This record gives sequence, structure tokens and C-alpha cells, in this order.
Amino acid sequence: MRMLLLLGAAAGLLGLISPARAQGTRAVVEKAIKAEGGADKLNKLTNTRAKARGTIQIMGQGVAFTSDAALQIPDKMRNEMVLDVMGNKLTVIQLLNGGKGWLIAGGTAQDMPDALLQEFKEEMHVTQVEKLTPLLDDTVFTLSPLPQIKVNGHGALGVKVTSKGHKDISLYFDTDTGLVVKTQRRSLDPAGNEVDTETYYSEFKDFDGLKQPTKILVNQDGKKYTEIEVTEMKFPDKLEESLFMKP
Repeated sequence: MRMLLLLGAAAGLLGLISPARAQGTRAVVEKAIKAEGGADKLNKLTNTRAKARGTIQIMGQGVAFTSDAALQIPDKMRNEMVLDVMGNKLTVIQLLNGGKGWLIAGGTAQDMPDALLQEFKEEMHVTQVEKLTPLLDDTVFTLSPLPQIKVNGHGALGVKVTSKGHKDISLYFDTDTGLVVKTQRRSLDPAGNEVDTETYYSEFKDFDGLKQPTKILVNQDGKKYTEIEVTEMKFPDKLEESLFMKP
């Protein structure tokens, strides 16, 4: 009888504590929204054009690349990469348009394999999460606190994001700036294996009134996968539909 009473009391206390914890995670997200440029600007953010350069690990070798990407939330993406493979230039285009996806290499287009297509759809979900303002809709997203960690020597508050039909995503917000400095989730590596993916964001700059990272490091299962330097970013009102069409 005493144990049942204790369990009942504990459940009652959890019922009182949980709303406060949830409110705390919401406050962390709201601080980040303000730090990035405000809800009004983020809510209007649908289209993005970005150019970048970096290195990616392919069969144990670091391969240099440049990237020219276009993104239209919620389900359109084009990423044209030029890889420098042992002095030879190889252009690879990744396309997502609604429920369809294609890969174009050497001028030849093929349908994305199902597993890769699902992964790209999940990437678009991550983009929605990192937009931050959608997280304030508690009918779609559930936020829960994670232990504070260190990212690049600074404290970072953790928030786990859960949404039906998608994998959980952990966001980490710098305790001083409020900006997202790390994400962590399960994803697929180039071989199609599920891995733990950690993405680190740094060197934030202002682009059209929105503060965005210009240095990105991605680790898979604790090993460096890609390093990216963003060189250009714009948020146009419209994007040409032809960008996302299969050639």
C-alpha cells in the first residue's frame, strides 16, 4: 500500500513538473528564433539559394567539392555538386520534387533508390525543424529537455524534437547566443547504413537579416564525413520551377 501511494505521489509530481520543463524548452526555442532574426522573417522563409565549398569523405579519401543549391520548403531541393576526383571534375546533381527524386551524373539521370529518396525527404523535415518557428506548434512537434553539453567549449542547452512519422532530432543551443550550434540524429551513410550523425554549426553571419552559420562540420559515427564553408546565401521570393524538374 505504501509503495502504491508513493508511486501515485510521484506521478502527481511529474504531472506538475512536466509543464514547467516543456515551457523551458519552448523558451529556449523562442530565444533562438529571436537570435536568428525573429519569427516574422523566419515564417516567411520558404526559398533559399546557397553556394558552398568543402571536402567530403569518399572511400576514405577527402574529395574537394563546390555546391550550388536551391531549396523550396517543404519538398523541393536541387543540389549541384562539382567534385574534384584525382584532378578530374565530376558533376553530380541531386533533385527532389515532391514525392520524386533523381540523381544526375555524367549527364545521365536515374530515379533515386527508395532508401535514398526517403532519406532526402527526412532531410527536408530536418530543414523544417531547423527553421525553428514550426516547433512552436505543439500539435505537430513535441519538445523535451536534454542534458546540457559543451559544444566548441561553450555550454549548449539540449532539446529533443519528436514528430510523428519522423526520426527524433536533438538540437543544441548556445547558452550565450541562443543559436543552434549542433544537431544530432540517425541518418544513412553513403553505403545505406544507419549511423549517428552530428552536425556542428559555427561562424555565424548575417544574410538578408537572418543569422546563419558559414562553417558546418558533419560527423558520422564519430568520424568526420564532410566540412562545408558557405560562401553565398540568399532568400529569394521565388524560385524557377525548372530548377526542380527532371532534365
